[in-house]
Amino acid sequence: MKKLLLLLSIALIVVQGQAQYVNYERDGGWNLGFNLGGTWQPKEGFGGTSEFSKPYAGFGGGVTLGKSLYEKEGAFLAFDLRGRYLGGSNYGWVGVPVSDSTITGDTTSIVFRNYKMKLNELSLEGVITLHRLRERTGIILYGFGGIGVTNYRVESDLYDNNGNFNVYDSSYIQSSANQTAAELKLDSDRKFETTLQDNKWSLVPSLGFGLGYQITPSFSIGLEHKIAYDILGDEFDGGSLNNLVDAKMDKYHYTALNFRWNLLGRGNVYEPKPDHTNNNWTTNPTNTTNNVAPPSQESKPLVNIYNPANNNQVVHSSAYTIKAKIYNVGNSNGVTFKQNGLITSGFTYNPSNNEFSAQVYLQPGNNSFEITGVNTAGSDQDSRIIIYKIPEEFTTAPAPIVSFSNPSNSSVSVTQPQFNIVASVLNVAGKSNITFVVNGVNSNNFIYNTSNKTLTGAINLLEGNNSVTIKGVNTVGSDLKTVNIKYTKPQAPKAPIVNILKPNTNPYQTNSPVELIRGSILNVASNAGVKVLVNGNNLTNFSFDPSSSKISFSANLIVGANVVQIIGTNSVGSDSKSTTIIYKVSEAMPLPVVDFTVPNVSPYSTSTSNMTLTASVLNVTSKNYITVNFNGQ
Repeated sequence: MKKLLLLLSIALIVVQGQAQYVNYERDGGWNLGFNLGGTWQPKEGFGGTSEFSKPYAGFGGGVTLGKSLYEKEGAFLAFDLRGRYLGGSNYGWVGVPVSDSTITGDTTSIVFRNYKMKLNELSLEGVITLHRLRERTGIILYGFGGIGVTNYRVESDLYDNNGNFNVYDSSYIQSSANQTAAELKLDSDRKFETTLQDNKWSLVPSLGFGLGYQITPSFSIGLEHKIAYDILGDEFDGGSLNNLVDAKMDKYHYTALNFRWNLLGRGNVYEPKPDHTNNNWTTNPTNTTNNVAPPSQESKPLVNIYNPANNNQVVHSSAYTIKAKIYNVGNSNGVTFKQNGLITSGFTYNPSNNEFSAQVYLQPGNNSFEITGVNTAGSDQDSRIIIYKIPEEFTTAPAPIVSFSNPSNSSVSVTQPQFNIVASVLNVAGKSNITFVVNGVNSNNFIYNTSNKTLTGAINLLEGNNSVTIKGVNTVGSDLKTVNIKYTKPQAPKAPIVNILKPNTNPYQTNSPVELIRGSILNVASNAGVKVLVNGNNLTNFSFDPSSSKISFSANLIVGANVVQIIGTNSVGSDSKSTTIIYKVSEAMPLPVVDFTVPNVSPYSTSTSNMTLTASVLNVTSKNYITVNFNGQ
């Protein structure tokens, strides 16, 4: 497909200068086409499973013969009726194993279904073409539909080269049905000796579209795709005989490279009679090539313009090719060509075939042309008036349209000091109609391509905001667009800076065997620039966010001193911070023990109203944990 598109592109380039794509004077309306490509069928479900057949394309080719029923100069659409013959074939394999004793002769071996469809199609198609597009650009874009009949035959490859059934065991089955089908295709001898459906006819409506290019008024090349539907059955791939049956009608596709010739007539061309005494001439509307050779005795010139064939020819393209026959003139020195009364030398004349040709460019309205032939026996002249009417959509010139494509937004930020401006400026004649302003200063440092209407310019940016304005002007009006480009000079890279935020003391003492460590690492772009060591061992399960520069991880501690180190590295250098965490295991605390020493017995009797009590309180760390009650209070 890529090669076909490349071929079309080359054809476009070769003929891009051609201005006349349709010859209305000589186009008889008939066209003959030959096409080469491939046919294939879409996949279809294999009955009783969720798998599908795997289709493959085969060669196809055909011929078309068409007649234009509506093709008017300047018309938006044209309509052709054409007949088509298409011949081709296509294939398919199903990667689902089937146990069929009628084929294998036993109940353990397996077979795989497949098909080859051979087709011969005859159809009648109606073709709708975007005629105005073809007329002005040479691009042929069309769609078509039709009805026809297809005679087809479906065969299957069930035997090997020795005439034995193709049987397999379970080891042949691949991981997927598609892979199995691909292997079956590679192993097949492609003979398809078993007939499943023999020469059956089907009614096939079809739809399609095409894209091509009119290389000359008589020859075009293009790509075409069509789909034909089996409305009478579901058997293009063997149908029920291959267990390929679903709720959709079968169809086949055809994609091809199409070559088409428009069969041109000869137009109104005049030939001299062999009678040399009165120099008469006669009309031959169908033949321009079987001309009577000039007699040895020189006769007066005869001039006949056959393109255009008639006066007051109305055209809608400013470019036109004048063609004429000039007899009895030995070379171009004997020919005078006038456009609107002015002599011009822009023509070619070949006395060997009497052919005159001139590529002319028309002004709106009437354009007069006169060709005169002169020799020693006398002269003759013929003239035509061609009326150039500008298409209605072009009678009012549009105003300029300016749009930026780079930058694509009205305001952008960049970190590079140079920037390539790209914009489209439509409906202007050239660079002189464009104003390019950078930071308030007019600049001529840009290129404008009149073919694709694209402006390009490289500018040097100032630090901060830069304004770029493009203005296009024509006789109708103007358009102006402005964009702002902010240039920020990138900062020089800095060395890493590491800080340990938690714990916030060094050394730090804890009774917990696991401690959460938090910190920050500045000027490091990713985890690759971070290293964490706990007691000299590399720790990889840390969390680091470059956007916030925060790092966190949990450190498993051993009893005693633990050294935690964080290292940050970049292209400039590295930095590290460490802290010591002392882990002490908590000891179990015994219960408090209270013992009165004064008095040392209970109950105790005394004759004084005041008394000092003494007691020992063990396993209590401070006064805050001791309570004294007197008479319950």
